[in-house]
Amino acid sequence: MLHGIRIAAMLAIGSVLASAQTSVGLSTNDPKPLKDYRLPEWGYTDWQIAFGTSGYKLDQNQRNEKNESSELSLTLTPRIFIFKESEKHFTSIDGFLTKWNSFSLSKNIEKGYRNEKIESNINQWMIHLISERRTYNSSKYVRVSPEFNFLYHRDIDKYTFNYFSPPSVSKNKFNSLNRYYDINVTLGMGVGRVRNVTPVIRALRLNERLKTVNKDAEFGQFQIDQAAVEFSKYHGYQSIYDYPDKYFWNSLSAHLPELTPFESHYLNDIFKEITGERLEGSEIDAGLRITKIDGLTKFKSDFDNDKFKIKSGFLGPQLHARLYHNYSLKGQIGFTGQANWDFRINEKKYNPIENILQFQLSADHLYVVTNQILFRIKPSYSRVILKYEFDDDKYTSSLLSLNSSINFFIEDRFSINGSADWSYLKNKPHSELTGSLPPYSSYYSPMFIGFPIVVKSRSQWFFDITIHYHFGKLH
Repeated sequence: MLHGIRIAAMLAIGSVLASAQTSVGLSTNDPKPLKDYRLPEWGYTDWQIAFGTSGYKLDQNQRNEKNESSELSLTLTPRIFIFKESEKHFTSIDGFLTKWNSFSLSKNIEKGYRNEKIESNINQWMIHLISERRTYNSSKYVRVSPEFNFLYHRDIDKYTFNYFSPPSVSKNKFNSLNRYYDINVTLGMGVGRVRNVTPVIRALRLNERLKTVNKDAEFGQFQIDQAAVEFSKYHGYQSIYDYPDKYFWNSLSAHLPELTPFESHYLNDIFKEITGERLEGSEIDAGLRITKIDGLTKFKSDFDNDKFKIKSGFLGPQLHARLYHNYSLKGQIGFTGQANWDFRINEKKYNPIENILQFQLSADHLYVVTNQILFRIKPSYSRVILKYEFDDDKYTSSLLSLNSSINFFIEDRFSINGSADWSYLKNKPHSELTGSLPPYSSYYSPMFIGFPIVVKSRSQWFFDITIHYHFGKLH
């Protein structure tokens, strides 16, 4: 009951704040252009490669002790991102490989007692690749979503101790290895389409700004459609070019009248306006998801050896749904839902998890008065249920959360930026579960069992607010 009162209070506050504002910017509030919008055929490919290095060296002298330490790290990260969309298809590929090496040396001299030397060498590889492909035929579509994750981490530490009295030498070596990968493929069929209609909002605002600086200039529907196409591509310009605005306006200039420098800068200020991400439409799909995991942990020293392996696969149904409705050019409501039920299909190496049920429901309300206020509130509920073959009881984890934010802006005068988040987590029995769905967590490996830190319930509040008032005058 208390949780419901909190949510209702925050929703009421948001409605009051939104309704108290006077519209600026758009002269119309008819959402019809958002519903009529159809996606252009466009896309981009972004290849990147980054190399980084860091290091330090420290020398420190104390009364009876001297310390020396140094470290050098090297990182190489190639990355690829591919994005293509149209009314007939959608493709997204995001992948990176990270190679990281770290070398460190530490020496410690304790006068009259011993010399200590520690050498450490870390070698790590990480690969992440996630993709989604949708093919549309009228209102129906087929979805394929593969994902691959790989981690290799080896740490070799060498310890050398030289004792002065009595003279002796002690050497130890520790070698640890963590290797893990998982492959996840989802195949589904669905109906409907959700489109990003933010470019239409931008195009309508561009038309309003153009009319402000040039009373005789006004876009027709064709120019608005062309401007929306260019705004759709703007994220691609940002990814490919260091100065994306130059390429954006060069492509759009054919549809604009002759402009003065002031008018050009006034139009470019549209990118500073707060709009939020606007989506329109509904979709639902169902399918099968197959997951394979393989993990290895090894530890070797002069005193002990330890090894742990886990190999298993899971297969189960998946359901995903989204609905977004713009009741005006200022307001949007949305609902999303997702459910996965994974069953273990083999156990090459022992894995006690029999099945995992996960689902999440969330709502989203966004209210925008362009260039003045953006208010957003998002309640969500998720639940995870794990079944183990050696335990009659089930592990359950529930997470209820409420996120809200507000951005209020009056040009050259006043601004407020704030957010408030609340969450409540409940686990039964006590466990390390978090209630979250992947990619934020994965429950395919029962590594949390036996951990000394467990959670029964947790309630958490967080807020921040910044108020900025300008006292400025140009002399």
